[in-house]
Amino acid sequence: EGSKLFLGERAKEIYEKSIRVALKLNEITKEQSYAEDAFEFAEKSKVSVLLDALRDADAKQFAGISDSLLDQEKEIKIDLAFYDKSLAEEQQKGKEADSAKISLWSDKVFVLKQKYESLISFLEKEYKDYYNLKYESKTITVKEIQEKILDDKSGMIEYFVGDSSIYIYVIAKNYFNVLTIKHEEQFKDQVERMRDAIISMKDLKNSDKYSRYTDLS
Repeated sequence: EGSKLFLGERAKEIYEKSIRVALKLNEITKEQSYAEDAFEFAEKSKVSVLLDALRDADAKQFAGISDSLLDQEKEIKIDLAFYDKSLAEEQQKGKEADSAKISLWSDKVFVLKQKYESLISFLEKEYKDYYNLKYESKTITVKEIQEKILDDKSGMIEYFVGDSSIYIYVIAKNYFNVLTIKHEEQFKDQVERMRDAIISMKDLKNSDKYSRYTDLS
């Protein structure tokens, strides 16, 4: 859990750099696969602690796993989080850190991680549905969207909003492109106004304030 939170704090920066690199490779090589990689990074950026919680609930509800195994998994995670946090806090003390505590808690963390990995391997073999719901993090690809979701009359637009740029993914049945625009300072205000426009849709017909965002003809 601590690793997920740490990654969450840096995720936006990491994924934005990954997208930038993938698109640069696409520009240099003209290989479409790099643009598709940029889309995959945008998809992965949406995975979060909240999604893990939703997966956990769905997995418990639909996978038919026993309560004893769920309790065992929960206990290991609680213990691991406790010793992981205690170890990190002691290590941060630098020269004043208690070496005995660091050694003891390092051993605890190692044993618990081994135990947890063994449990996950068991779940993967014996409770495949639970494992897939909770631990499988495969994201959908551009090709899968084109083949399984879109028809000839539909399309999809997805956005990744980074600190310096906004990446717009445009997908149709036989078309895929990535557009990059500068992230202007007023962007957040524009999004909030557009959101208000959507919420106030019933009032838009007689409102000049939101007319720029809609066409009611």
